[in-house]
Amino acid sequence: MVKTITIIGTGLMGSGLARTLLAAGRQVTVWDGRPEAARPLVEKGARLAHSFVDAVQASELTIMIISSAAGGASLLERHLQDLNLHGRFLANLSTSMPEDGERFRRLVEGNGGCFINAAISSYPDLIGGPYTAIQYACAPAVWDAIADTVKPMAPEGTLYTGENLSVPPIVDAAMTGSFYAVGLAGFLEAAAYARTQGVSAGQLSEFADKMLDLLRYKVQKSIKEIQANDFSTIQATVDVYLDAVVQWRDALQASGLRASHIAALADDLKIAQDAGHGSLGFNAQYLVAKA
Repeated sequence: MVKTITIIGTGLMGSGLARTLLAAGRQVTVWDGRPEAARPLVEKGARLAHSFVDAVQASELTIMIISSAAGGASLLERHLQDLNLHGRFLANLSTSMPEDGERFRRLVEGNGGCFINAAISSYPDLIGGPYTAIQYACAPAVWDAIADTVKPMAPEGTLYTGENLSVPPIVDAAMTGSFYAVGLAGFLEAAAYARTQGVSAGQLSEFADKMLDLLRYKVQKSIKEIQANDFSTIQATVDVYLDAVVQWRDALQASGLRASHIAALADDLKIAQDAGHGSLGFNAQYLVAKA
């Protein structure tokens, strides 16, 4: 088990990771391009490295969490000639594109180290709790070496996805971006409409829980339909949904809202209908998702 960890980047998320690891008894070194951002962590027991190179050399595992993976790879490139990564692990936890993992891997493994590509879905104040999920992609032997060390950051959501380095950023963009973030934005649009009609956000709470339960059921059912490539239905069809969604969209717009999210859904349903899928179920939109 790896015992020493360096956190590169002590913004809100990096600081949350560092505090959680410190509380779990890990030996933590921190570095940030703005030294003042790391000082609160030093007060909690972290060691402050005075340079990027010192930070990486201080620990067996380095976790980089800055504004972008591309920026992290560039930072590594600038200092690579001064680093000795033999026997060390380096994990990218910055938001990344699918191709960033291979760039990192070449830099790290070309210098004798082991690379892990990761993606985090959480908020800084939720690190270490049940609502945090962190995906990791790396060689199985590497995962065996670091798994117990990193688990405190996401005790119920530490996920090993295998060796394909592109999986964590792909799932992150798909689920944290297209699913969670867009879904939350849809709720905000819903709450804004309810308010225009004299219904408070608090009055939506109980029904919201029911919708979340229904969404959980429907997502799992949708996965089965996609895998089977079978979008036939005995429920409401694309044609029926489109009629309803257009009415809901018009109601929101009549209240003075942009209604951008439900309007986009109406557009997607119309595209599915125009493609000849009007008699299939709601999930037939999947067939026409590609531009």
